[in-house]
Amino acid sequence: MALGDSFTEGLWDAHPAQPDTLRGWADVLAGHLSARRQALGEEPLEYANLAVRGRLLGPIIAEQVPAALELEPDLVSLVGGGNDVLRPSVDVDALAADLEYAVVRLRAAGIDVLLGTGMDAADSPLIKATRGRVATLNSHVWSMARRHGAYVLDIWGMRCLRDWRMWSEDRIHLTGEGHARVAQAALVALGLDPDDPDWDDPLTPLPPPPAVERLRWNVEWLRHHVYPWATRRLRRRSSGDLRVPKRPGVAPVSDVPASRPAEPLDDDGAGREDGPSNARAPHPREAADAGPETAPTERTTPVNDRIDYTTSDDVPDAAAWVRSTRHSGDVLRGGHPENAPESMVERFEEKAELVGASPDGGPDEVEAYEAGEDDGLIS
Repeated sequence: MALGDSFTEGLWDAHPAQPDTLRGWADVLAGHLSARRQALGEEPLEYANLAVRGRLLGPIIAEQVPAALELEPDLVSLVGGGNDVLRPSVDVDALAADLEYAVVRLRAAGIDVLLGTGMDAADSPLIKATRGRVATLNSHVWSMARRHGAYVLDIWGMRCLRDWRMWSEDRIHLTGEGHARVAQAALVALGLDPDDPDWDDPLTPLPPPPAVERLRWNVEWLRHHVYPWATRRLRRRSSGDLRVPKRPGVAPVSDVPASRPAEPLDDDGAGREDGPSNARAPHPREAADAGPETAPTERTTPVNDRIDYTTSDDVPDAAAWVRSTRHSGDVLRGGHPENAPESMVERFEEKAELVGASPDGGPDEVEAYEAGEDDGLIS
C-alpha cells in the first residue's frame, strides 16, 4: 500500500495504456512485485494507493495511515514531507517526530514500512534553498528506520536524478523515466535485485543550449508553473483540494510495467533545468472531480500543521483537526519568497524582451487554474 503526496500519486507518469491515468513509481513497484509473485505460481499482488497531490505530512498521517491500519497490509510505503519543507518556517524536527509516530504505529501492527529520503536539489536555482531542510529530514529518516526496522528508499543518493531530463516541465515532478528508475531503487531498498542493473546509470551528457534559449525556457517555467504555484500559496489553496485517492481500495495488480517506459528520451537538451521539458506526450490532466466545485472554507486557526499527539492518541479525531487546518501553514509570513512572485516574473520578462522572447500571458495561467483548466503541476 502506498501513502503520500504527488510523488507517490505519480505526477507526471502517464500510464502507457491509459494516457489519462497517472501511474508513478509506487504503481510500477507494485507491478514488479506482482510479476515476481506470479512467476512463483502465486496470486497477483493486491495493492492500493492512497496518495494525493499537495498533501502535507500532517494530513497524510491523520488520514492515510489510519486507513492503511484498517486494511492490514504487509508493506506500506510512507513518503511525505516534501510539501512541508518548501515552507521556510517549517520545524523539521517536529516534522520528523510526527513521521516517526506514524512509523511506530505501523510497525506495532506488524506492517513493514518503506520510507523515502528527499531529493538533492543542489542543481535547482530556486528549490536548492530547501536543501538544508531536506538533508536534516533525511538524517531523521535514516535514524528512525534503524530504530524501528524500516526500509529506506534513498532518492537523495540517486545519481541519475541529477539529470533534468528525468524531470517534467514543472521541474519538481518526475517523468515516466524518472519514476521507472525510482521503482528500481525501491526494489533495491527492499533488499531485492533490480530488474534493470543499469537503473542508476547517468544519461549521456549533452552540450548546453544557447543562453538565449535557456532564458526563454526559464521565462516559460516561471510563467506556467512558478506563478500559479505561488498564487495558490497566497490564496491558501492546494492542487489536491477536492481530490480523492486514485486507487483507494485494495485490488489485484493487473498490469506489469516494463523496466523502462516505452517512449525514449530525446537527445535535444530536453528536460534540463536550463532546457525545455522532455519531448513526449502532454501531461495528463485528470477529469475534474464529480459534483459542483466549492470554494475553500476560510480558516482562522493558528499557523500550525503539526498533530499534537500528546493530547490525543485517537488519530481519527486528530484527522478532523488536521483537515480543518490543512492550509493554515500557507498563511503569508514575512520574508517568504512567495510574497513577491510577480516581481520575479517581471524581472525575467524584462530580460526576455531584450532577447526577443514574448513575455505575454503571465497571469492568464492563474485564471486558467481557477477555472479548472490548469491542474497546477507544482503541488
